Amino acid sequence: MIFFYGLSRLPFFLLYFISDLLYWIVYKSFGYRVKVVRQNLKNSFPHKTSKELKSIEKKFYSHLFDVIVETIKLLTISEKDLKKRVSHENPEILTAITEAGGSFVSMAPHLGNWEWILAANKVYLNCEVDAVYKTLNNRFFDRLMLKIRSRFGTFPVPSNQVLRLESARKKIARAIAMVSDQTPATEGSYATLFLNQPTLFFRGPQKISQMFGYPVFYAGIKKLGRGRYHLFVEHIASEPFPADDFIIESFARKLESQIEEDPSIWLWSHKRWKHKVPENLLKVV
Repeated sequence: MIFFYGLSRLPFFLLYFISDLLYWIVYKSFGYRVKVVRQNLKNSFPHKTSKELKSIEKKFYSHLFDVIVETIKLLTISEKDLKKRVSHENPEILTAITEAGGSFVSMAPHLGNWEWILAANKVYLNCEVDAVYKTLNNRFFDRLMLKIRSRFGTFPVPSNQVLRLESARKKIARAIAMVSDQTPATEGSYATLFLNQPTLFFRGPQKISQMFGYPVFYAGIKKLGRGRYHLFVEHIASEPFPADDFIIESFARKLESQIEEDPSIWLWSHKRWKHKVPENLLKVV
């Protein structure tokens, strides 16, 4: 743990030098998950040329290693420096809810630097933020990520305890931040065409929103440059909630649009399509 704290105290130019080294060693020399990335890109953008796909691949890996060193930097970065590097377009939409004693669900993707965005939410909103996360198998890295995610006072919520903890905290005005583009099991999931492929999505954020009557928002992320991000929110739904899976479908469409705008900043190394989607579950929009 001491090593990572020491690493996080390095200035950004040295951290990005390390990122560049990782790019050449891990990607160029060892080809970390290259087969997964290439297959994901090829299936998602069937009309792009090999040259275009290769360009996205290179930019993705450069971005990925930036995200790694930036996430480590969260261990020691100041609130002031974080605000300089992450701007928020419309926090007043959310603060109006919590200042009135309400809560809301924020659906975020693995886009840009999602760990910085989580921290920025806490800094900009000045309210309780519950961060739903999946426990890592490696106990050391699980503890490390918990320290990173609770850096500015965020309350970590293990995904397997989300209903119990959110029920216990329902009287607290707060944001419930959920990264919503992970790979779920087939049973109980929502299926739709996403990036030209049948894709499964968790219904968890939708269930939490509907169960407690919380409005739900999409947390959009744009990369302005190296170590510079812009956060904005878009309303998805409030009570009375639309029927069916409108919330999940809206999230998928908003995310798809952002990925198509800048595909290099999504997490392509993730095995997003490892589960086959039964045809009877697929919703074609």
